[in-house]
Amino acid sequence: MSKPIFTKFATSVAAISFAAACATSPAQSNGTAAADQAGKPSAEEIAIAERADPLTRANFWNTQYNKFPTDPDIAASFSESLRQIGSDKRAAEVANLAAVSHPHNYDVLLEVARAEQGQGNLVAAVRAYGAAAELKPNEATPYAAVGAIYDQNNDHDAAQNAYREALLRDPARPATLSNFGLSYALQGNLDKAEEKLKQASSLPTATAQVRQNYALVLGLLGKFDEAREIAKIDAPDYIAEKNIEFLAQMIGKNVQLEKIAQQSGRDVPLTEDAIVAELPAAAPTETVESELMEEPKTLAQRSPKRPVLRGTLSDGQ
Repeated sequence: MSKPIFTKFATSVAAISFAAACATSPAQSNGTAAADQAGKPSAEEIAIAERADPLTRANFWNTQYNKFPTDPDIAASFSESLRQIGSDKRAAEVANLAAVSHPHNYDVLLEVARAEQGQGNLVAAVRAYGAAAELKPNEATPYAAVGAIYDQNNDHDAAQNAYREALLRDPARPATLSNFGLSYALQGNLDKAEEKLKQASSLPTATAQVRQNYALVLGLLGKFDEAREIAKIDAPDYIAEKNIEFLAQMIGKNVQLEKIAQQSGRDVPLTEDAIVAELPAAAPTETVESELMEEPKTLAQRSPKRPVLRGTLSDGQ
């Protein structure tokens, strides 16, 4: 079942790591640092570093990587930390170099994929996700991630096939169900979008952004009362009210909304964390792989000007 999802980008571990073959490895001291397993950080030290701010975390893993440049787990963690501070190019170099020595390490291949995706190298990213899927065919993550990539490239049918494969392996993935719903919304099928997003938002592990997606699609369907109730779960009432009112005005519906609560006599501005209109096209969430998505076609044809769909297309983690 996995092959058709990746056929547009022939899977090849050799192709993934080709660019890394000429990369320069970190300095070593006669290989003794890499061999000194006793010097690796403890679980407690790692836990503290993982709770730190992104720059501190990156510095921690940089130190470990310089000591143990051939350790695949450390390389993957270092690459991830680099992505979190915006160093996508360096993250890809680290991950690809690790893939040369560890071409059958699932976590390393996932990190190659994410790092390449962060740079916009989507062909390389899909290849890496495909290689990871071959190593662990029952894991949903590679399929969910590739679905997001297809959606970003406006191939929504392929995206939906990938989401189905991911959900066959893990039916209770809120981010994947949310992406599935957004994919339908981008095709103008808001009824199916509502169905998937309702399912996603009902899961106990659903995030605020998943619920925001659901509220947005409900608003686009004109179900403003329902959208308001969903929006209020994660945002103060006055923010939820103002966003739903703005959404209603942008869609052109003749809807009377309750008077919006104000603090200190001032209007509360819209925030990017709530449901908003007139923002850049929908962006992924949960990870750093943020690419723009375009507005659903059926909405674009209406008058007055429609809100641009802003959703939470995730890489499927």
